[in-house]
Amino acid sequence: MWFDRPMICNTEELDGSKYLSRVLLEFGKLIEEGKADPFIVFTTDCYITYITVDGTLVAFSVWFEHKQYKVLWAVFTYVDPNFRGSGVFKQLHDSLEVEAHKLNLRAIESYVTPTNTQSLRALEKVGRLPVYIVTRKPL
Repeated sequence: MWFDRPMICNTEELDGSKYLSRVLLEFGKLIEEGKADPFIVFTTDCYITYITVDGTLVAFSVWFEHKQYKVLWAVFTYVDPNFRGSGVFKQLHDSLEVEAHKLNLRAIESYVTPTNTQSLRALEKVGRLPVYIVTRKPL
């Protein structure tokens, strides 16, 4: 399948674009399904790498450079269900790796809920394996 070249912009550049509402819509759906952290904050320090097919957004990752730990932190990543298994996630992840190397970072990291098994499988395929288990007691 042919995907458009991955594009990168910061969140200020995305403001007002036709893609911003889709990013927020999909993030909201995952929060409702318990597959995303509702406390994630999008800031102007974030970048968005996205892939389109014929002008339609099919995959994206919101990320930032975590300077203290020298990692590219993937805040939120999404692939349209119609394009899962097509190789678009690998292309997106490869683009994140290129950015991490440019920034001289040592890893790509993210939180993934343990119930999001589809995401965990996709991450494993590109070499990202679970390292920590985070525990939480809501107060």
